[in-house]
Amino acid sequence: FVTHYRELGFDLASRAYSQYMNTVDSLANLFNFTSVDTHNVFIEGTDDASVLTRNRFFEHLSTLGYALRIHQSSYLDFCRSPGANVVSCDTYTDNSIESITDLDMPRMEKAQFIFNSYLDAAPFLYRIRRFYVRVDKAIDVDLPAWPTGNSRVGALALLPAMDYLESELRELKSGEFHFAHLLLPHSPYVFSADCSVKPKVRSWLATAPFELDNPMGDQNDDASRAERYGAYMAQIRCTNVLLERLFDAIRESGQWQRCIIVVHGDHGSRIVRRRLTEENLPRLTDDDYRDAYSAFFAVKKGESSGRLISRPMPLQALLADAWNLPVALPDSHHVYLDTRNERDYFTTPLRGFEH
Repeated sequence: FVTHYRELGFDLASRAYSQYMNTVDSLANLFNFTSVDTHNVFIEGTDDASVLTRNRFFEHLSTLGYALRIHQSSYLDFCRSPGANVVSCDTYTDNSIESITDLDMPRMEKAQFIFNSYLDAAPFLYRIRRFYVRVDKAIDVDLPAWPTGNSRVGALALLPAMDYLESELRELKSGEFHFAHLLLPHSPYVFSADCSVKPKVRSWLATAPFELDNPMGDQNDDASRAERYGAYMAQIRCTNVLLERLFDAIRESGQWQRCIIVVHGDHGSRIVRRRLTEENLPRLTDDDYRDAYSAFFAVKKGESSGRLISRPMPLQALLADAWNLPVALPDSHHVYLDTRNERDYFTTPLRGFEH
């Protein structure tokens, strides 16, 4: 991937990192060029319908005269950013069973997915299932297995949005800025490397198995982590297939040599062995930090040289540099761990990015 993007003319930051595991805080701080140790400081609403209330990056683009065209999920609303010259807003639903309607997969698989969605949507049943798993682990007698299954459609929901974005970029004009928040290669891992949908719902892996997934504790053992990284890498390859479609559309518009293109993530794979929390700090390894915070960042500005930025850099610094913004950021490399206090983060030095 490094060679491919550099051959396309992108400058690539090989040790880019986000300071947050949480998408909302990562993107909110990225677009405000801040580093705040508090949850949801630029956010209003709930986790399922959050609105970004300040966006210094979009404000800057608007002062430069750009017309902003937003392509977003329903997870986080960028279209109502104050002071931004947003001329169009296209929103796709980030998790809906409607996404499986036209899939070429057995009806029983679709039925299983809907049943899993019902189980996860009912808090009482979810708690019973969690208690059942804990009891099974605590006693010597093996209880009958409570089969796990996925209830989220993940990247399937954005496919129609990708088609629309591709058509828009074919007509790209000078003075337009297209921003797209694409939930890729976000879990669950529904795609094979060629972007075909895996036909078995039970193979749509999340970042951690249900029986290990603890919001404040252990997430994966070595076997489950290795299995998930295989699926994750396949979805990354699919991500690049879909991005190539967008690049081809920009070439068709005639703007490829003139435009600025930034491709970036907002957190790592999150396929961690243990949750990145203050409580777990003594047990965290370098792998945990890389799994949680490593982020892709590549930028092409006209005829970029394809240089490699090999020193650790936070996303805020990289985005500011891409647009030549004089943004002052902390000198130290640090990240934020979750705490049992849902309001505040715990600050700790970054690890695992030195080599």
